[in-house]
Amino acid sequence: MFTSSMGDSQASSIVLCRLTSNIQSEDRRKRKSALDEFFKIFFKDNSADIPLETAVTELQKNLFKCLYDQSEAVRDSSINVINELIQRIEINEEFLSELISILLWRLGENEVNEPSEEIRLRLVTMTDDVISKVETNISPFAGDLVQILTRTLIDSYPKVRQMSCKCAGNLASTAPRNFYDHSNKLIKPILASFNHQHFRMRVAAIEALGKVVRYGNTKNLPTQEVFGSLAERLFDSNPSVRLAVTKVIGDWLVNMYDRYSFFTKMIPLILTSLCDELPELRQEAWEIWSKAGLQYEQENEQDLKEKMDFLSEKPDHYPPGVLRPNLGCRTLVQRNTCQITPALSRELEDWKNDIRIKSAQLLCWLVLHAETDITQHTETLLTTMYKACNQTDPRIVDNVEKAAEYIAYFVPPDTYMKLLLQVVEDSCTAGHLCVLSALIRGTKLDLLQSHFDSITDLLSTDNICRNRNAVYQFQLLKCCEALLNSGNSLSSENAEKLFITIVTVKALSSKKETDDYSQDMLVKLSDMMGYSKETKLYEYYTGPLFKKMSATVDTWTSVSYDHQILYLILEEGGSAIGVHLSDIISVLKSALKVDGDPIVKSKFFTSLSTILSRRHLINTAENYQEFIKSLIHDCICPNLVWHAGRSAEALRTVVLACLCAALLPQDELAALFNESDKDAAFQETNPTSEVLSKEIIEEIFTNLFPHLINTIEDSAVKSRLFSLKLLQNFFRTATDKGILTPDHVNQAYPMLLKRLDDVSDSVRKEAVKTLTVLYQNLPSSYHPDSFKPHLESLFGTMLIHLDDPDPNFQELMMDALKTIGKVSPRVLYDKLDLVKERFRNNRMCNEILQYLKEC
Repeated sequence: MFTSSMGDSQASSIVLCRLTSNIQSEDRRKRKSALDEFFKIFFKDNSADIPLETAVTELQKNLFKCLYDQSEAVRDSSINVINELIQRIEINEEFLSELISILLWRLGENEVNEPSEEIRLRLVTMTDDVISKVETNISPFAGDLVQILTRTLIDSYPKVRQMSCKCAGNLASTAPRNFYDHSNKLIKPILASFNHQHFRMRVAAIEALGKVVRYGNTKNLPTQEVFGSLAERLFDSNPSVRLAVTKVIGDWLVNMYDRYSFFTKMIPLILTSLCDELPELRQEAWEIWSKAGLQYEQENEQDLKEKMDFLSEKPDHYPPGVLRPNLGCRTLVQRNTCQITPALSRELEDWKNDIRIKSAQLLCWLVLHAETDITQHTETLLTTMYKACNQTDPRIVDNVEKAAEYIAYFVPPDTYMKLLLQVVEDSCTAGHLCVLSALIRGTKLDLLQSHFDSITDLLSTDNICRNRNAVYQFQLLKCCEALLNSGNSLSSENAEKLFITIVTVKALSSKKETDDYSQDMLVKLSDMMGYSKETKLYEYYTGPLFKKMSATVDTWTSVSYDHQILYLILEEGGSAIGVHLSDIISVLKSALKVDGDPIVKSKFFTSLSTILSRRHLINTAENYQEFIKSLIHDCICPNLVWHAGRSAEALRTVVLACLCAALLPQDELAALFNESDKDAAFQETNPTSEVLSKEIIEEIFTNLFPHLINTIEDSAVKSRLFSLKLLQNFFRTATDKGILTPDHVNQAYPMLLKRLDDVSDSVRKEAVKTLTVLYQNLPSSYHPDSFKPHLESLFGTMLIHLDDPDPNFQELMMDALKTIGKVSPRVLYDKLDLVKERFRNNRMCNEILQYLKEC
């Protein structure tokens, strides 16, 4: 400003001379005081009476020298003054040249000459202000400024780095022509802050890189470093950082001069942003990407005219719920798919899990953009997708599975089936099946129908469906589910093959989830075929399984697949088992041979026990009698022969339990195994003794009687108990059918008498009951007088046990003597009367004698 008073002007000149003198003083306090006074007069109070430009002319050199001052306080005060000057005066070339020279010396040397962090920050801020103020006039100094920034961008003080990033971006956009040749010098210093611990620092570095690359020279750009670093930041935990990358890529896609050369690098990054975990960021990325696509569409309108006119609508068969990218976006991806696909395939196999996850997500978007153009890359992608789906991270598997489903929307099955089926047949893994199920889900029904037979053929082959791995089984069931949900009507042949696949998985499964899933698939298959219940599937479709079993049964062990499948059929088949009794017994004859695997035999006998205890489901079958006859003769009797060892002992117990299930009435079974008598009604209408013919019963009795006489002495308590129960049933049935003979009676009673001394009370009581049943059901040819010695032996032993220490057993024995005594009352009366004085319990003796008198 100018003054109207000559006196005031002279006073101001004196003040200015004093300030000039003090600024050059050797006393740092005077220097600082002079600078502060200058700031106060000209900027704070605005009390100076001479123009600021005049004062600057006088003080400029001395003012700039203060930036070299050894005192930090002086340098700080000089920066205050210079900052105000930059804002208030018109900066000429001399001022600019001298200032930048000082900044270059203070900040741009290999050894930074400014030791103070705060002063360095203020100097960089000053540099940014100068660039903003002078704009294009800064161009001649671009090289010096770049040199300064190469040092400050890697400064140890984070705030200096952050301000330097802002300054670099400002310089690039303000003086692009002169900055162009120097831009590459800033790339590495900026990238050095990409991994900084402060997210604001990372954001500033990304934004700076965006402007430096956009306005700089891209011919010698370190492409791998730049785009690799940006890709890493897409994994950043802070969404602000990921958003910064997205905006930078979006800016390059639209505004970078040489953007067409870098589409291959930029497209994967923007597509990755489309899969970000934050919906807001995904939406931002979609808008940026759509804008870039529309611009590309406009720039290439002539090339895309035909597509714009005729292919603008969404195809009929398109993934539901997916927004289709615009034509420009699709074309951009399609023209760069050849370069993107190999890199993406490699990253799907990267050792870092995060990279594999992002790559799997990116694959989905790649397919949605490439559409039918993905066909030529299907083989390469499928190979990688198999491996990716074998990984344990569900995020990878789910996204790759989704990508496979998308592929099926655009690639005809004639193409991918040729590539897939042969590979699956040769070396099938859970990954192969995962991809196959997804492809089936995405394929149009009318195109899938012609491949239905080949897919079901493949899935039902032994080397595909026979696998115990839970993940593999789950994926195999997903293939079956995809076929069942495809909407295709099933032929009987395809239903059979799907049934074989599902049943095999169910038989080999070790997890409840897999078992439940396979059961759901059986229900779905049954519904599709119009059956009232899933047991009908077992009735109609188990034939091929029995054929396979017959071929391998001689080699079965506890880990064989076929025996587990047969076990499932026996457990789940229900009434359908009756239809296949001849097939079942044919297999069981070999499976239950004496030298067979004891674990296998034990499982089958247990399963047979379950089936035979529900015999009302199968005893109406045409060949039921032959089944029971063969089961007992060929399977049960050979396994009742005594062999040493605990395994053999346990097996005999299981075999006898199976025999009980086959022959005992339902109410006795329920009591024997402590089960509810839920099937008693069936037992009343269909007892085994009535279903089997006399000839069959006689043959069974003849075969089993010697074995049961032996097994009542078995070392296992349950075996002895089961044997006694069976003998009771045999004695009743054999007498009714006229099969029991006196020889049978005389063979049985001595062995039964031995059981009266058994260590188990249950066996002792059951032995008494068995003796009672035997002598209640004597054959008509049994004449007591002819067998008096046998009866005397019988009564003598029983009388000994009448004096048993257990009162309950005494009562039981008394009742038994009363009942059996009816056979020959005189023999028992004489025997007891002779020895009654020896008994401790005279009451019982007298009661028996009185009872016999009345007989």
